[in-house]
Amino acid sequence: MKKAILLLVLFFYATTVQAQEIAWMSMDQALLAQQQKPKKIFMDIYTTWCGPCKLLDKNTFSNPYVIAYISEHFYPVK
Repeated sequence: MKKAILLLVLFFYATTVQAQEIAWMSMDQALLAQQQKPKKIFMDIYTTWCGPCKLLDKNTFSNPYVIAYISEHFYPVK
């Protein structure tokens, strides 16, 4: 019974952590939002073939602390 509860808790934790992601905007959306509430713009420029770009998406931009910081202080543009 304890193992079932532990697995259930781990499942819910994993789904909530994975559900967090950066709400990327277009540049036009960020400029419009900036008129309402001024923030700096964080721009991620990438290509589909770039290895370090893929690592940023996989490791850095999926980190809950990075997501919270970028979302609070910047308008993220991709």
